[in-house]
Amino acid sequence: MGSIALNYALQILLNSYCNDQMNHNDGNCCSDPESVTNIQIITFVFFAVCGTLVLFIFLHRRFTSTKVRWHPLINEYEEYDHHVRIQRADEKKSYRELLFSLSKFGLLMAYFFLCDKTNFFMKENKYYTSTSFFLPLAYVFSLGLFFTEESRHTCVLHRDQTDEWKGWMQLVLLIYHMTGASQVLPIYILIRIIVAAYLFLSGYGHFSYFGTQAISVCIEFER
Repeated sequence: MGSIALNYALQILLNSYCNDQMNHNDGNCCSDPESVTNIQIITFVFFAVCGTLVLFIFLHRRFTSTKVRWHPLINEYEEYDHHVRIQRADEKKSYRELLFSLSKFGLLMAYFFLCDKTNFFMKENKYYTSTSFFLPLAYVFSLGLFFTEESRHTCVLHRDQTDEWKGWMQLVLLIYHMTGASQVLPIYILIRIIVAAYLFLSGYGHFSYFGTQAISVCIEFER
């Protein structure tokens, strides 16, 4: 027996023994986690620094006194100094909010890395069925009928309307990827149309916003 035939025969023999002991629902069986790249290490260090700064700010505000001092009489210079202190406090608050947002984003990125690039969580193989795809869709749409909000806008494709439209499309895309519905051609074509519509709405929203701002600036400049 040649080497190629011997290799296939060995694989068949090992499969006949191992298949009874393998968990086929686990998509990461017999696979090693991917190696960490330099860009990922730099990103982790950046978010870790942001998280450390947020923790330091939290502990500093927790264990330091922040009592408000009341002054019965405030002259002109004290009033100016008071406004300067308020402005500096607002700037510090904006920096704190930025660091806090970056820290939350870092936690989300760490969770995504843990789920996608490691074998910490079991990964399921996708088996498409019509029930697994259409049942979550029916549940989500029936649930959405009970939650409605009024909008103060009256024009077509206003902000509230496009945001809701994009939210529904995101839910459909999420169900599409979780159930492996890309195997069905009509659903695949529909999802491509949804992706195109999402890109159009994003471009339309940015164009409308910045176009309105540019027109307002031009009007103010002419005045």
